[in-house]
Amino acid sequence: MKLKQHRKHRKFVSSAVSLLLIFTMILSFSVYVFAETPDFTGTIPTEAEKNSLQENREYIPSEKEEMTLSEKGLPIIFEGGIHYIEDPAYPGEKITLFCMNNERHWPHHTEDMGDVQVPEYTEGYLTPGKFDSEADYKECMRRLSKLLYAGYLYNGERLYKIVDNSELHTPTESQFNEMLIPTPVLQTAFPYLGHHSFTYKDWETNDTEHLDELRRFMNAVAKLYPDGQTSNGVTYSDITAMPFYKAVFCMLYEAEGTTPLQNFAIMYSDSYFVTEEQAYNATQDAVWRLLHQYNIEDNNMNDLEHDALAQVLYVYSERGGLLNYEPSLKDVHLTGDLKFTYNPKDGYWHSGALKIIEPVEYNGLYRLELPKGMSALCDNITYVYGNEEYELVSDHQPTIEDTFTIKAEFVWMKDFKQYAPMGDVEVHGKKFQNMVGAVIRNTTVSAEVPVGVDEVGSLSITKKVVGEKNCQEEFQFEIRFPYHTKINGLYGDLEFHDGIAQFSLKDGQTVTAHNLPAGAQYEVTEAQTNRYKVDSVDSTGEIIKDDIKNVLFTNTKYPDLSLSKIVIGKNGDKTKPFTFTIQLKDETGKPINGTYHYSGSVKPEFEKEAEKPADGTLTFVDGRAEISLLHGQQITLQNLPLNAAYVVTENEANKDRYITTYNGKKDHAEGVLSKDTAVDVINNRQSDQAPSQGKDEENPDKEVSDNGTAVKTGDYTNMWQYAFTAIAAFIVTASVFGLKEWKRKR
Repeated sequence: MKLKQHRKHRKFVSSAVSLLLIFTMILSFSVYVFAETPDFTGTIPTEAEKNSLQENREYIPSEKEEMTLSEKGLPIIFEGGIHYIEDPAYPGEKITLFCMNNERHWPHHTEDMGDVQVPEYTEGYLTPGKFDSEADYKECMRRLSKLLYAGYLYNGERLYKIVDNSELHTPTESQFNEMLIPTPVLQTAFPYLGHHSFTYKDWETNDTEHLDELRRFMNAVAKLYPDGQTSNGVTYSDITAMPFYKAVFCMLYEAEGTTPLQNFAIMYSDSYFVTEEQAYNATQDAVWRLLHQYNIEDNNMNDLEHDALAQVLYVYSERGGLLNYEPSLKDVHLTGDLKFTYNPKDGYWHSGALKIIEPVEYNGLYRLELPKGMSALCDNITYVYGNEEYELVSDHQPTIEDTFTIKAEFVWMKDFKQYAPMGDVEVHGKKFQNMVGAVIRNTTVSAEVPVGVDEVGSLSITKKVVGEKNCQEEFQFEIRFPYHTKINGLYGDLEFHDGIAQFSLKDGQTVTAHNLPAGAQYEVTEAQTNRYKVDSVDSTGEIIKDDIKNVLFTNTKYPDLSLSKIVIGKNGDKTKPFTFTIQLKDETGKPINGTYHYSGSVKPEFEKEAEKPADGTLTFVDGRAEISLLHGQQITLQNLPLNAAYVVTENEANKDRYITTYNGKKDHAEGVLSKDTAVDVINNRQSDQAPSQGKDEENPDKEVSDNGTAVKTGDYTNMWQYAFTAIAAFIVTASVFGLKEWKRKR
């Protein structure tokens, strides 16, 4: 009997344990499901919906699909032998285009097309994938851009002249003299070229000094053949493509009965003096030749022997950049001494050495409009290159009323465009050509410059910012000469109009106006700013002869006060708002009243625990204002009075078992706002005393668990855990009870 009961009990215990294991597995699975999807409230997606979702995630339209979807086709316009397109990005403009595949069909209707229509075009064509390397792609794009910039119709490098009839066109003396100006790159390679002003008259008068210098240059160039280069990287091919070289060659070429002008017409007319059609075709040939070099499909233009200008353009694209942004007068500076002094040796008044400083990509040719009796470089040259040194000479003593004008016209590239035919249209097995073009702009930069006189001085203005590191703000200034309204033009760094100059400065920057009339009364003012206290030194005064008057503007940033709240400790309530009182007094102890803006933020490292408080304002009455913050929140009161005294206290400090600290100290926070200041208030609640009778001390109506954590209504994870735990406990209890009963009976 006992054996039977024992077996019965073992069977009961075994079943109970198995049931316990099953419930444990169910419990684990339930916890996993609810833990992984705590907010799941929808239906389970079908297989079809899953597949559709996956397809939508994986589908990424290709570059061409995006282009086709986002752009409407555009027709190619063909007028006067030239292709154009009207791009909606530039309404009212026709962009000149060049073909990119010389073995394909022209992008205009021809007799052999029959009823086939020329396709419309959309933007895009060459990508890095069409080249052997990313470097090849970038180099080809650079050269293409430079070809379009230097070629028809923009002539950005001044490599040719448009004429009505190019056949043996003979240049004028003025045109020839312009070619005889060595470019800055040549002056760098051959410095002695910059010491002379070469003209056609050198040949007429047999100026041996100048002609010998030109021979010296030609001999140096000959030594570079075929693969040599100068110290600044200019090659033989580069130099021989330049108008200066061609003009010099014609000056030195000895042919009986011909002049340098006639020599040029015979030797170089077709590469310099060209019609519009010739310039367009030369640019077209150079584009095809370049793309053939990079193995772009359907191009077989392997030489340019038939077109002299195309050769020049092709060679010129091999090196150097181009101007691809709008030039501005603010980037052009006249440096040197404009003060004229008398030279008893020649009886003229001479300026000091002058130079127009410009960015290297400007490559500007500046024309000087000089007063009567004044010339440049003693040779009556009226134009100079940027970064070229020169001086002015006058046959009389200049006065304060004398001015001269510096003017330059720039050609710059605004945009580079490629277009591809839409669809796969063919005519007799030939596709249509892709097209390339550029949007080019012309900008004139001009400045009127006053001539210096003996009794002049300078005015220098410096900006300094205190209380803010790496300040990048620009501050606006104005200089006014109330009794010298005839001060007009460029004076050093500043340009004046009717005695007034406006400019901007950043922290640490200085501008100086030179050659101002001595004794002139000035006023310097800074535009109002709400973020800084402005102090100045010598902002009013008069110009001192042969001296610099230094004006200093110091901006001290109005301070900000940041206040943050952090709750720590295992029993700290991170959902509870805490209220703060902020007190402000000025330097005399008087309460500060008024409304101040603040910005809300989350304290760094607490982004996952807190929400950003909204931006707003605090109004101080009798020097006091209050604001509430939650755990992890922070506000920054902006632009408070400089050197104001502040006191920050938390209204709930050291209550409800919290220990409150301000920047690590137990008292309130206080100090003087001489700079940006931060107050970090931390409430630490570490007490592990269990709440009595299952109630939360601060919220008696809230039920709590054994470990003090409130039971969350609607928390399915906890509910299922408690239910299965209770069942498991029941089974274990029953098992133990059965075992005891069996032992008793035994």
